[in-house]
Amino acid sequence: IFWFRKRQSPKPFLGVLLYFLLQWWNLCFEAMREAIAISFFLYGMDALLSGKGLKGYYLRVWPAVFAHTFGFITLFFPFVRYLRFNKFSIVFYIAIIVLLFSVKDYVNDITLLIGMVSDDAVFKADKYFNSDTFGESNLSLMGIISLIIGYIFPCISIMFLLVRNQTKREQNPLIPYVFIYICFVILKIQIPIFYRFLNYFELLVIVAFTQALFFEKNRLKLRLVSVSMMLMILVRLYSLSSPDVGTDIEAYH
Repeated sequence: IFWFRKRQSPKPFLGVLLYFLLQWWNLCFEAMREAIAISFFLYGMDALLSGKGLKGYYLRVWPAVFAHTFGFITLFFPFVRYLRFNKFSIVFYIAIIVLLFSVKDYVNDITLLIGMVSDDAVFKADKYFNSDTFGESNLSLMGIISLIIGYIFPCISIMFLLVRNQTKREQNPLIPYVFIYICFVILKIQIPIFYRFLNYFELLVIVAFTQALFFEKNRLKLRLVSVSMMLMILVRLYSLSSPDVGTDIEAYH
């Protein structure tokens, strides 16, 4: 694009400006706003993971609320770190996931709660829940396999290594976020709106993966995580060329 404008436009910098204003801005503005919100979320998470507490997190993350419609959800993300894992809690989490699968029966109640935060968010949530594009999930057998191989299995293997290498007194702070990422992957099968929240947690999963490789010394377990991550990459690459893999979700503009 820039090469063509430089070659053919007598005023290339004016051409670039008009390109951003007339084309790029129109096509990418929604993605850009979400990227800004995610950036502030990660900036806040750095404070949280560095031990600066909720105050440090909220001092950094507040612009995300204004950058994107769903930016307000970042206000709740730091409380994920308080999740703990034992036999009782795992059963409880599974029950919550099953309960959320029936969330479509209570769409009006959900949109009413969202309306207390943002009218624009109500419009978008209603569009997600009630439209054929965003409210339905066309999941095939291949889609289920791709979710298990490309999302759930790699994340479980990462969690396994992080739990194995954490201290007895202190839980690795990224473990709950990897778990929530898995929950969102499962929930997006029935409720595609959860697909939007994956963008916030995916970079945390990547950091968790690098930590798992760094702390683990057992070669067999290292190979397990490496293979699972390669499967995740391959599934993503395959899904780019095959739109039938996984849930059919179009980008929202």
